[in-house]
Amino acid sequence: MLKIAASAALGLLTFTSAASAALIDPQFQRLELTYSGIITNPAAEQIELRDYDGFPAQTYTGPAPDYPYKIGDPFKYSVQVEVPTAAFIDFIKDRTGSILTDADGNYRFTGTDNLSGTLPTGKTSGLDITGSITPGYLNSPGDGNRIKGIDIVFNPAANSYKLALDENGWGRTLLVGPQFIFDEATGTITGGENCFPAPSQFDCTHSYTSFSGTATSLILDRIAVTDSRDGRIWRGLADGFEVTGGWNLPLFGADPTEVPAPPALLLFGMGAGTLAWRRRKQRAN
Repeated sequence: MLKIAASAALGLLTFTSAASAALIDPQFQRLELTYSGIITNPAAEQIELRDYDGFPAQTYTGPAPDYPYKIGDPFKYSVQVEVPTAAFIDFIKDRTGSILTDADGNYRFTGTDNLSGTLPTGKTSGLDITGSITPGYLNSPGDGNRIKGIDIVFNPAANSYKLALDENGWGRTLLVGPQFIFDEATGTITGGENCFPAPSQFDCTHSYTSFSGTATSLILDRIAVTDSRDGRIWRGLADGFEVTGGWNLPLFGADPTEVPAPPALLLFGMGAGTLAWRRRKQRAN
């Protein structure tokens, strides 16, 4: 599979004047990418606390804090992405000759930074996450929906789109979720509320988290433990939670005859495997 050449982006800018681009309508098509499933492994199975200087790590043994995401809850992660239409791809290709396909005629929009990152207007937007997880502080507008490890494969003959996931998994950074607050005086942890005030460059800096996952699992990588709701002083980390489910688009290279497992089998059959994957990932990091 060959990716759209970087020079195609330059060709797009060079040849799409107002007059010529107007000949192609629409130029882009908006897709919704949605991962949905059920929370199958709980949050905060283990919480590690640290002193203000970051050491030593110690396992929290006090009363278990409440958290708004629980086993059995439905969960959805969704973004909107714009990709070029078949007509617009042909328009660019005719003028640059630099857009390449694989042997089956598929185009691949790569997500090095944003989805469709090789085309200047192929941005993601419209982030929608179940519950109170939100984007974190953004250094630039493009950072708001940064996704790694997800490409879109377009077959113009069938006018169909599929997802190609990196073999090492996919990830989404710069998120702020419900955090825990450690009370030094009582030695207890409370929380489950988002950082306050709203995330900015200087507040909530230790409350950031991220998603990672595979074709069938989504993992909130960590839950922050801080000393107050503004999230300025980091006091430790708790395990995130895991969602077992799948994407709304078919996966590129997957067996089209494969029958999806019923939800109950997903809950019990896949939870253990993806939990082990998460543990290995955490140890590696």
